[in-house]
Amino acid sequence: MMCSLAYWIGSQASAVVSTRSAMVGSIGAYVSVVDYHRMLANAGIEVKVFTNKEGTFKAAGMPGAPITSEHAAEFSREAQRSFEVFRADVLRRREGIPAEAMAGPGVRWTPGQAPGLGGCSRGLQLRPIGGPPFGSPTLKSGRHAIGRD
Repeated sequence: MMCSLAYWIGSQASAVVSTRSAMVGSIGAYVSVVDYHRMLANAGIEVKVFTNKEGTFKAAGMPGAPITSEHAAEFSREAQRSFEVFRADVLRRREGIPAEAMAGPGVRWTPGQAPGLGGCSRGLQLRPIGGPPFGSPTLKSGRHAIGRD
């Protein structure tokens, strides 16, 4: 599996190679914040955060502090900014990716789907050196190599 951040990193290589059963893609970004403030308040615990006057978002998402609508909007903006950099990096290195694949739906592809989406340069399968692919009735134990599909 080469998805999300692993795909972002791997997409910068000159070739992306995978096995037939691999999953690649999941282009998108998210920010996850757990809001514990009600649970803590129910337990009699109140978290107070003090920041400088300009630090509106400095402690946004601090465990136990309420998440305001302004914080939520900023988290969404952060996810969008990350996605835009992700998309630009992938498009710079992977040619021929259609716009719908880069819309950020978080979809994963198999290598059979991915070449048309610019995901994998080629798929690989393991096969014995000098012999037929695995699963062949003539397969004998020995050294193995990676061969092209």
